[in-house]
Amino acid sequence: MTLRPFRRSDFSTYQQWYDDAQMNDALGPVDNAWLEYVLSENEGKQFSMLQQEELLGVAGIIWPTQLYPVHYITDLAIAPSHQGKGYGRLLIELLSKQSRPSSNVWKAFVMRNNPAGKAFFLALDWHLLDPKDSKEMLEFTSIV
Repeated sequence: MTLRPFRRSDFSTYQQWYDDAQMNDALGPVDNAWLEYVLSENEGKQFSMLQQEELLGVAGIIWPTQLYPVHYITDLAIAPSHQGKGYGRLLIELLSKQSRPSSNVWKAFVMRNNPAGKAFFLALDWHLLDPKDSKEMLEFTSIV
């Protein structure tokens, strides 16, 4: 399994994942504006997880700053045909190796209408902060 920066050539495969209604409802849609943003982002990085040449996962990180001294997972998606097989956990492990030494604290936000995302972070033993704090997003945190 390899992790490398997301490439423009990954986009067509990644975009096809959003034909899955559940994925599109929870995370989508992705479009050319999203692509241009992640390819030009310099406060973080979008990564692709591959097994040989097959794209299995995509995730984004925002690096810690002095103002926000934690790692933020901006998005995390596993190919619909590979969900529920441990690839999400593996992607988190690979992302943690990309961490900046200034912090080992990680946060992720999950839309309330994404029960699979909520279940995923709870299964990883991430702590759900007070779910009443936000109307749209649930906030998870962990020491990775």
